Amino acid sequence: MELTSFDISKMMKDESPVFIVGAARSGTSLLYGILLRHSSFQPQQKSNQFIPRSHESHVFDYPKYAYSSKFALNYILQDKELHRQFLESIKSIREYQNFIGDFIYTSCLKKNFFRSLAYQINLSHLVLRTYFYYAKKSRLVARILEKTPSHIFRMPEMKATFPKAKYLFIYRHPVEVFSSYKRRLKMSQEEEFKSAGGKWLEASVEEFCKNYRASIDIALKEQALNPSQFLAIKYEELTANTQLAIQNICDFLGESYEEDLIVEKESKTTWKIDPLLGGKVVKQTKKWQEFISEPDAQAVEDNLSDVMTQLNYSRYTNQPALTSM
Repeated sequence: MELTSFDISKMMKDESPVFIVGAARSGTSLLYGILLRHSSFQPQQKSNQFIPRSHESHVFDYPKYAYSSKFALNYILQDKELHRQFLESIKSIREYQNFIGDFIYTSCLKKNFFRSLAYQINLSHLVLRTYFYYAKKSRLVARILEKTPSHIFRMPEMKATFPKAKYLFIYRHPVEVFSSYKRRLKMSQEEEFKSAGGKWLEASVEEFCKNYRASIDIALKEQALNPSQFLAIKYEELTANTQLAIQNICDFLGESYEEDLIVEKESKTTWKIDPLLGGKVVKQTKKWQEFISEPDAQAVEDNLSDVMTQLNYSRYTNQPALTSM
């Protein structure tokens, strides 16, 4: 007899998966690629090489993705039999969600009101515990490691699902992040990479700054409230002294440091749009001036000046001259 979602939820509630969250293009994939080499996280059915597009599930963004999205199926490593077992185990919950549960959750989500409670009334926490149970089986890992940057905006749902989870939030100088958006957008428009883009890459300066500020605000609050489970990591410190940074991260996660985590060779990844992922860590991946204008960089820094002060970042551009009265 196959396990139900309720059976699996009881087993998974006290699990401590590791979720990498943060602003996109801030180094989340770099950190994921490093930790994926750890014996606790490395999928046993795949090679030691970085696995493009098998890291983001987006299931906390949209719980229905667990049974209706290519992202979620990729995260289970395309194991269709395990995915079938997963669908069978949540059959009764899906019927309930279709009847009333989804309406309750989406109504509260739109108003950002009682989100965590509505999420649990919808039984999505049971669905996602079950989903990660099958993801863990497909990967044959001791511990789940997952990376979806936008999950930083789903902290109430994540904490309700896995009360003992650990979170790694990586952040980077905002000008570097915004220029990385535009670098990726440029590449995604090339014929070879047309399917690798996304609307979020087209963000204006104002949209980008709003999203950057919101994610940093959440991260700083989470780290202050729960430092044993939430760790903010500065990209520039990770790349300046990678070994020390990873040792500190392993200590935070309660994992032993392993020498194989840091590689001293060029990447062999086949994901051409981001060849730096999975290989040797480098301090500078691009020159921001090649992808955004000086006025745009200045606008980013003007908008986020207070956030940059909080994060101890210096300006790349000059401050605008004060208008004489």
